[in-house]
Formats: sequence, C-alpha cells, structure tokens
Amino acid sequence: MKVLKVEFLGAILTVFEYNGKPYVPAKPICENIGIDWEGQRQRIQRDDVLAEGAFIIQVPSNGGNQEMVCLPLHYLNGWLFGINTKKVRPAIRDKMLRYKKECYEALWQYWETGIANREDIKKKLAELAEFEQQSKQQGTQGSLLMHKRKKEKKEIELKKMNLVQRDLFESLEI
Repeated sequence: MKVLKVEFLGAILTVFEYNGKPYVPAKPICENIGIDWEGQRQRIQRDDVLAEGAFIIQVPSNGGNQEMVCLPLHYLNGWLFGINTKKVRPAIRDKMLRYKKECYEALWQYWETGIANREDIKKKLAELAEFEQQSKQQGTQGSLLMHKRKKEKKEIELKKMNLVQRDLFESLEI
C-alpha cells in the first residue's frame, strides 16, 4: 500500500492509495479538529455520495494495521464543508470558517464562470475581510455618533420643556 503525506489547511494528512486512488482516513481528521468521530461516521453513512465513496481500509499505524473508514481524497472538501464549525475545537474554528467561506466562493465562481481559481478566491476573500473590517469600524463610529445624538436630543428636549414651562408660568402671572 502506497502511503503519501499531503498538506491540507496547514496540517499534514496521511493518504493511502487504494484501488489506484488516494484515500484519507476520516477519524484522525475528526480527532485533529475536535469533533465527535462517531457522529461523523454516522453522517458519512447517511450521505449518499460519501457512503458510496467510503471504504474500510486496513491502514498501517504505530500499533499495527487498523481498519479505518477512509474517504476518497477528492471527497474530503465536501465532507469538511458540511461540518458545523460550532462543534470544532475553538483553536481551529477560525481556520474552518475561512475554509468554508473559500468553499462557498469556489462553488459560486465555478457555477458563474465554469472555473474556480483558488488565487482569485483568496484575493476576493481578503478583499471581503478588509471591507468587513472597515464596515465594523464605521459601524462602531456610527454607533458612537448615534449615542451622542440621542444624548443631545434628550438635552434639547429637556431645555425645550424648561423653556415652555417658563413661558407658561410667565403668561400666568398677574
């Protein structure tokens, strides 16, 4: 069995060749990102596409060969794309969110142009992140200005009431 190491989202994955195609064990990935393996195993079985592509493969490990549920490497993106990011380890959550955003952008770009260029997607995501940061800053400034306006409005209303009351009392004086 041919064993390969592949870099994916900053982590090194072990990939095994099975029937001439690359497969990746799903359980170690679940353990790495901090999600429940049993829940993901059931999810793989329920998903028509993942279940059809998954195989139980004898893979080498420190303790000898072990049977593991493995997915075709080209299904890895789709499987990870469906993971609820609220369930992953907090330390990896931002990376998973960025990854999922990149997947959404790639799907959109593919359906719009027929081509998904990763560098274009990364560039667009960086532009969106910068725009979001600017928008947050403007929102914070706007919030501060709105708070100031409410305070000023209250002061103006109080001064008006005082003036109206003074005018009323002065008009009542005999």
